[in-house]
Amino acid sequence: MANPKVELTRHRRPFPFEDRIILEENKEEVSAGGILIPEATKEAMKQRGQQELKIDIGKVLAVGEGPFTDAGVRVPMPFKPGDMVAYARHKVIKYKLDGVTYLIATLISIIAKISDDAYPES
Repeated sequence: MANPKVELTRHRRPFPFEDRIILEENKEEVSAGGILIPEATKEAMKQRGQQELKIDIGKVLAVGEGPFTDAGVRVPMPFKPGDMVAYARHKVIKYKLDGVTYLIATLISIIAKISDDAYPES
């Protein structure tokens, strides 16, 4: 029996496994102190020979089911689609699918979740 023909569209999307996270890249860069850096400032920094920034912000598009512990227990992911996160640029993979660029990150490459909420009282 022959395999049925699968027609692929131009609207494919990556779906991550385990501790992988699919991000949409934010066009504004972030300094190590968390300040958004406009494009014009980045150009001025390059002209002065200043070091390229290493932290970016992205929007979570999809998350895997979570990693397993050594005991075989799945740990739920702390992010959900729509969350904004800060990530280490050098620890993500840029991936282009049907003309759309996605970032594939692992849980360890995410530095922080970005939120408007106040810190909890301690």
